[in-house]
Amino acid sequence: MKLLKQLIVGVLTVQLGLGPIAQPILTQPNPFQPQTGTGIANLRVTQQSADGTEVVLAMDYSYDGFGGPNAQILPLIEKKDQKGIAAWFGADPVIVGVGKGVISLKV
Repeated sequence: MKLLKQLIVGVLTVQLGLGPIAQPILTQPNPFQPQTGTGIANLRVTQQSADGTEVVLAMDYSYDGFGGPNAQILPLIEKKDQKGIAAWFGADPVIVGVGKGVISLKV
């Protein structure tokens, strides 16, 4: 029992000792680079199935990287007659990196 206690204390000491090595890297904003911000613009339907159950949504995105190097974009669809009720349908999320671009989602 004493050996187990010493082993656990040793492992915790090593973990706490290595903790400062894994500090996050903070980046300073470049004053000469325009700030893009994060958001979706120009949302549009590019294709629709004949029965109206599937659509392809296209949109322009911009991601500033504040939350990490990548972000996921997935659609939340709100029910028309019941505001506040939203659902995520069977659409695969799109992973985007820092910057701007155009993506499409099949919903």
